[in-house]
Amino acid sequence: MEVLNYISLLFILIAGVAKGSMDELTFHYRKSIFAKFNPKWWNPGLSWRNKYVHTDDMITILKPRFFGSTSFLSFTTDAWHFFQFIYLTMIGLSIVFYVPITQWWYVDFIILRFALWIGFILIYKDYTKKFNFK
Repeated sequence: MEVLNYISLLFILIAGVAKGSMDELTFHYRKSIFAKFNPKWWNPGLSWRNKYVHTDDMITILKPRFFGSTSFLSFTTDAWHFFQFIYLTMIGLSIVFYVPITQWWYVDFIILRFALWIGFILIYKDYTKKFNFK
């Protein structure tokens, strides 16, 4: 295998970790390792507010907190959008660096999909419980 194959696989693996983190935040935040950190950044039930101007008790006007906070800079406002940015960036980079691993595209697809799954299960709690990984 070429170096670019390993780079592409690494990017896919990181994408899987990011996707697992997004799902862990969405479905298991309270029981996840992320619950130990600042909820204003990590808890999706609260962190979405970082995009908007608000008071402590409620959103006053749903207007962006800063230029781009609700669009191209949303990854700077909370953990879920940060992991989404990483996920999409890694998928894109894996495509850019992709060089066929085998002579059959469907085998390459299976290899890359398996790498994505491995990254995902490193983080996502349901899988780690099912297979006793943690």
